[in-house]
Amino acid sequence: MNTITLFPFHLLQGCQTEAKDNTNLQNTNSCIYQWKHIKFDDKEIDIFDNCINKFRLEEGDNKTFPENNSTVTIQYTLRDKKTNQIIYSTFSQKERSNQYYTFTLGRAEVIKGLEFSIQKMSLGENSILVIPKKLAKGKINNISIPNNTDIKIHVILVNIKNSYH
Repeated sequence: MNTITLFPFHLLQGCQTEAKDNTNLQNTNSCIYQWKHIKFDDKEIDIFDNCINKFRLEEGDNKTFPENNSTVTIQYTLRDKKTNQIIYSTFSQKERSNQYYTFTLGRAEVIKGLEFSIQKMSLGENSILVIPKKLAKGKINNISIPNNTDIKIHVILVNIKNSYH
């Protein structure tokens, strides 16, 4: 079953809302959302404004989660939400080989919206993230996100190396 998980950017640490199969919205706080319909990789999905929207395509292992200072490896396609134009992708169409991007959580190496979302994913999870411009400022893999741009990221969490003290 696909689920869409919402993380309102103004309540990131305490509010999580899930809608299973885009129905039966369960709101854990008194947040009010504006529903929108978008298309991503030929899939029709509904999103809420002012939230990080996570649409899970495939479950991960549901037991291995990254933590602060974990080194994570992902594959991703980054798109402008409005135009659906690809900004960057690690999935190579030409060479039929995939590239990976590795970074450490908690070191501001990626945009806030991606860092927060990855911490909520389990190993192997395949999701589409819709991240509002307030959490999409900065760079991913030395690729700058255009200013004032809401983004969509198709991301797969490929590997997690947790650092233990």
